[in-house]
Amino acid sequence: YTTLFRSIAGVRFRGNSLLLIFFLLLVLCVQTVPGLGDAYAMYVYPSIARALSSFSRLVPFAIGDLFIALSIAGILLYPVYARCIRKQKWNRILQKDVKYLLWVYVWFYLAWGLNYSQKNFYERTGIPYTAYTPEIFNEFVDNYISKLNESYVPVNRIDKEVIRKEAVRQYNLISDTLGIHRPPHSRPRVKTMMFTPLISMVGVTGSMGPFFCEFTLNGDLLPPQYPATYTHEL
Repeated sequence: YTTLFRSIAGVRFRGNSLLLIFFLLLVLCVQTVPGLGDAYAMYVYPSIARALSSFSRLVPFAIGDLFIALSIAGILLYPVYARCIRKQKWNRILQKDVKYLLWVYVWFYLAWGLNYSQKNFYERTGIPYTAYTPEIFNEFVDNYISKLNESYVPVNRIDKEVIRKEAVRQYNLISDTLGIHRPPHSRPRVKTMMFTPLISMVGVTGSMGPFFCEFTLNGDLLPPQYPATYTHEL
């Protein structure tokens, strides 16, 4: 029985390794072969996004944040447990840690990251690219600051439900011209970042959680910051 169990475990281990190698090669192919990134973004990602977001929106907290935190803790603590308690060799311990990191890498790219391999924003939208010059940049900044100051209004409170409705409505109207997909849900669930105090210290206002296709906002956002951050992460 012991021999049979070891044989089965060995087959499963090799099978997992082969599957990991297959996914790594798949990610590499999409990143390097022209056209595959566009195919992923247009035909594969929408289904993945809808499936992952349909699951994550059922959970009230940011499961992506928890997953990242537990992964970091596991990578750091597992070697101590495996070496001190299980008495495993260091090469086997490091192999398992590396293998786990590779699975996270694969998950990141297959679930979202391969969108970076599609045509750039200018190619998708047909917007002409303006080359950088100091003069053009200074003119843009001066004009931007002037327009920003002219449009200033004091904002002390916001209606988050109105922002949600308008964000979804506007994205549905302009998604084709921007070369992006429409929101997968009419009522997307926005979540508060799990480690808001730490996130505030590094100046992050929000994030798009790639592992579960959930978008999270910093819990310390001020009312004037909320609409732009909401629409950007959505």
